[in-house]
Amino acid sequence: SIHSFPTRRSSDLQYQDNESPDHLWRVVSQGGGEFFIKNKNSGLIAGVDGESTANSANVVQSEDTGTPDHLWSILPAVPVS
Repeated sequence: SIHSFPTRRSSDLQYQDNESPDHLWRVVSQGGGEFFIKNKNSGLIAGVDGESTANSANVVQSEDTGTPDHLWSILPAVPVS
């Protein structure tokens, strides 16, 4: 799961699930095959820090600012051969 902190702009870290509400996320359709990933505890949206397109960029939580880094696409799993 992704651990989150209830601040207005916080980094997300990976942690083992302990069933706390900050580990719960909802995928919310925005139309056109794009989604918000919203944290149940904070109500904030997952986005890429600084709208970066670099590999290994940090994912953070913030309020929706209308930037494209808050929109996510969910792709089908690719079978492992």
